[in-house]
Amino acid sequence: MLLSRNSQGSSKEYYAMLKEAGWQAIDINETCNPAKFLVSQEEQDKFLESVIKNIEEAGLVVGQCHAPMAEWYAGKTDEEIETKILSIVNCVRTVGKYNVPCTIVHPFIYSWSENDPDPERTFNLNVEYLKRVCEVCGNTLVCLENMPGYRGAVISGEDMKKMGEAVGDKLYFCLDTGHASSNNLNTSSFFEAVGDRIKALHVHDSMAGMDKHLLPYLGGGDWQDFKNAIKKYNYTGTLNSEANYAIKLPNEKRLTWEKHEREVFETLL
Repeated sequence: MLLSRNSQGSSKEYYAMLKEAGWQAIDINETCNPAKFLVSQEEQDKFLESVIKNIEEAGLVVGQCHAPMAEWYAGKTDEEIETKILSIVNCVRTVGKYNVPCTIVHPFIYSWSENDPDPERTFNLNVEYLKRVCEVCGNTLVCLENMPGYRGAVISGEDMKKMGEAVGDKLYFCLDTGHASSNNLNTSSFFEAVGDRIKALHVHDSMAGMDKHLLPYLGGGDWQDFKNAIKKYNYTGTLNSEANYAIKLPNEKRLTWEKHEREVFETLL
């Protein structure tokens, strides 16, 4: 199982630093920018090829990438929602040409701060959007991520199972451990619900009702349960960090912290 880092940059120097710190794979986050996928196909290809080239020249591999994030749709026009969907569809189509193992997508939610007045509408919006995304996936797996707090649509393993049954067998899942912790849910409950359809992990810690992106062991996550679950269900994807401390440090301090973070992740293997 490769130790992976969600990227907080895309330069050759940045990836070389992650390699020196002992990371082996990259979760490309520059693909979160919808503007990158609302341009010509030639421009999309050029952008992604450049990022992948820098990763590979640093001696790292691409483990996964993150599509532009679906978002709350309260107050959004149909045109705004369609534009966001189009950026996600284009991202997945482009990424699928370059054999990136997994592309992570978010579900649409009603609001970040209000309860959903019509969960059925939200569910149906997600089913329609995810079917469109899965139709163009090519050589990447579309992996739907669970969300933190009460932010609707996909929170639990059972939510994943329900969405997978509605969308079809081209939809896989990304388990975000910090988002799970925010809802007092453990890793094994997700694997019990959808098993080997979990193809990607976003690993970090948090606490009930929060989305803190802490290092493992610093929040409320049950890390022994995590280790037991990935072993029991023979998880074979990358072990990908989404802890966010290093990005806040001065450049001269980041290598030391990245080494420390990688050492913490080694204890989860």
